Amino acid sequence: MEDEATALGGGQQWDLAKVGARWQQELERAQRYFKSWHDRCVKIEKIYLDQQSDQTSAAKRRFPMLWANTSVLQPAVYARVPQPVVERRFKDAQPVARMASELVERNLSYMGDEADIDSIMRAVRDDFLLCARGTVWLRYEADFEPLDMGVQPSDPPANGGFPEGLLGSLPGGMGDNGGAPSEVISDERVCIDYVHWSDFLHSPARRWKDVTWVARRVPMTDEEMEKRFGPDAMASLQAQGTGSNKGTTQTERAENEGKTHVWEIWCKSENYTVWIADGAPVALEVSEPPLDLSHFWPCPRPAYGTMSTSSLIPVTASITKGRWADGLHLRRRYRQDTGRP
Repeated sequence: MEDEATALGGGQQWDLAKVGARWQQELERAQRYFKSWHDRCVKIEKIYLDQQSDQTSAAKRRFPMLWANTSVLQPAVYARVPQPVVERRFKDAQPVARMASELVERNLSYMGDEADIDSIMRAVRDDFLLCARGTVWLRYEADFEPLDMGVQPSDPPANGGFPEGLLGSLPGGMGDNGGAPSEVISDERVCIDYVHWSDFLHSPARRWKDVTWVARRVPMTDEEMEKRFGPDAMASLQAQGTGSNKGTTQTERAENEGKTHVWEIWCKSENYTVWIADGAPVALEVSEPPLDLSHFWPCPRPAYGTMSTSSLIPVTASITKGRWADGLHLRRRYRQDTGRP
């Protein structure tokens, strides 16, 4: 962070200031692209929550159409964690293939319980029904521990066995016996994160295959920021005076207190990942993709509701339900005021 530059594989240098300026523009362009949909989702979510919580006499006279329709559709879209079934493509008598299928099936069943798939899918389902887009994000995590060779290391030779004067020119540190410290993976897992509909962006496109980058917004505390990006990143953000949007409601301000919103961006066209704080002019980190995935993206195609072939902006039935609810309320008020049936 000192020279605001970072290097990728092959010695390629990236200017963090230029990368940050470019991606702030890209994020703002995507936010403008989805603004009308975002505003409709805010309105629909407010109507949905108000219909659940309002208990006043005036509210009791209103029929909660949006809430009722959504409650009916929820178990139809998703009700419980599906049971994995792994079968052999070719039904031949191969005991190894049969055991492998059973092993994969049990692993999937355990993963569903360990990753709390049920709560994640329920949140995605609700976003799908109300906002016509539900999204998840996958991460790979691994734990490392020192490799136990079963023997005590012997005393290393002087200078690691290298001639005098050559040791100082070698890059990096050295472990026991002049080699790098040996580590082994003790545990590894795939983590599934639910992404709120307002925390996910992608490049404007007509079809998902034409998308060039995806991004999610992650709230991080100061401790998490320093652990992930180092103390220089915190000093840089403080020098820039960057502060995350604390929200427009009391609930949002309470949730965002003491946190910085950081965008994690995966750019397929440039084949790199970018981390940048919301509103910051300088990127926190630019690196090669940490995972070599088949289709590059760390997230599957979102679960979309009603779509057109013109864009990836969802047009949901939930918005229509909201209008039905408003229209039903107006008709009921008209009947009450006029006394007509």
